[in-house]
Formats: sequence, structure tokens, C-alpha cells
Amino acid sequence: MTALPAPPGRLLTIAEFAALGEDDRYRWELQEGNLVMSPSPPTTAR
Repeated sequence: MTALPAPPGRLLTIAEFAALGEDDRYRWELQEGNLVMSPSPPTTAR
């Protein structure tokens, strides 16, 4: 699956990105102020 940028809006600062917290369902990246989200890889139960 391809990572998609978040809906258009203003650019985020590093501090704002850091304040978002973590979410195990998605991977979040900050690319030149744009928030990019992609699904996390599936986990395997053993």
C-alpha cells in the first residue's frame, strides 16, 4: 500500500509532530512539514 499525505492544510512544525503521540495502526512521517501516514506492517502472532 502506498503512503498518502494527510489532507492539505498548513505545514507542521517538529514540535507539533512530536506532540501527536504514537499510534500502532499507522506510521507517521513528517516530510518537509507535511504529515504522511501509511499503515503499519501486520504483526505475526507466534
